[in-house]
Amino acid sequence: MDALRFDMYRINRRELDPDLFNAHLKNAQTDEDLIAILRNATQSAFDVVQEARIAVYSWALRDLFEVSGTDHPRSSYIVSIARSTLEKDGVVVTDAGLAEGHSQMSPPMADTAMMIFYMSRHLVAVERSALTTCSATWRKIFSQIYRESTQESGYSTIIDLEPVPPEKEILRIFKSFSRLTRLRAHPESLPARRVFAA
Repeated sequence: MDALRFDMYRINRRELDPDLFNAHLKNAQTDEDLIAILRNATQSAFDVVQEARIAVYSWALRDLFEVSGTDHPRSSYIVSIARSTLEKDGVVVTDAGLAEGHSQMSPPMADTAMMIFYMSRHLVAVERSALTTCSATWRKIFSQIYRESTQESGYSTIIDLEPVPPEKEILRIFKSFSRLTRLRAHPESLPARRVFAA
C-alpha cells in the first residue's frame, strides 16, 4: 500500500464583515467552538453541488472523529471531505460500438480525502488525492461549507486555510502517530465516535 501524503495548511481565524444579517452573531472564542462548527458542517444540509463542464458533483464533509494519544494531550480531529459524481457526460459502450452518452449514478460513487485538524498548533494536514484535493476547488468548497455552518451555528468566526511549506518539524508531528485506528459504529449504538492514535 502506498504511503499517505499530506499537504499542510495553517488555520487563520477571521470575523465576517459586520452587516444587518450577522450583527447578532457571536465570536467563536475557543478551539472547541471552531470544532463545534466543523461538526455541524458534516450535516447533509451543507452539501454543495458543483456543476462542471461535463459532470455534476456533490461535495460534503462527513465522519468527524476525535484523535487522542499519550503523546498528544490535546485532542486533534479527523474529518473526511468527499466529492460524489452525480452525473457525467462522456463516451459509453453500446451493442453497436461507442457513443456519446450521459450517465447518472444512484447512489453516486465518492472520492474522499482526510483532513486532520491539529488544534494545539492550529494546523491542518490534508491528504493528497488526485480526484479530490488536486486543485484549489476543494478549499473553496470547504470555505463555503464552513461559512454556512458558522452562521447557522450562531457564530461570526470563519477559518481560512493558508498553505505552509512541508517543514520537517511540522510533518514530524503527524508522523508521530504511529498507528491510527478508526472505530466505526452506528450512532444509536455508541454516543461518540473516536479515533485513537498510539
